[in-house]
Amino acid sequence: MIRCVVVFVILLVTSGCQTIRYGGLIHPDSKVLTPTFCLYDRSETDPHAIHEVQVYQRAMNDDNRSKEVWVLEYAPQPDEQFVRALRAYSCITYGEVPSGYKQKAPALPLIPERSYSVSLKGKDYLRDSLNFVIRLGPSGEPIKLESVDGWNTIVTTPP
Repeated sequence: MIRCVVVFVILLVTSGCQTIRYGGLIHPDSKVLTPTFCLYDRSETDPHAIHEVQVYQRAMNDDNRSKEVWVLEYAPQPDEQFVRALRAYSCITYGEVPSGYKQKAPALPLIPERSYSVSLKGKDYLRDSLNFVIRLGPSGEPIKLESVDGWNTIVTTPP
């Protein structure tokens, strides 16, 4: 049995098949207070349609619960499903509701120095999440988005 698994793995590797990993990111041209979330493969070259965005303000300590700050889902009307302009988007800006989408929870203002978690869901169980904080500059103005755990995009565009 183990030999069969080893042979199968060798065949996959030698045939050029690769496991495709997907990922969410914040677009580098985002504004600090209204980030644009994108869903791509891990090479960041192949966009994938976003069917749901959930943004939560993460708990400050163990006693608090995360707070939902925005939920958006792809929900075209039956007569809109075949209109090309209403296809699901691969990048969505916080607080904006593109055609074919509906808000399940309206966008609340993002608060600097608080940690946020974003869940991006695509078609066929494709999903990823990322965490960020809006950082303040020396004079107290929001100056950048900063990764909390692992993704590398840092946005320094003014709000």
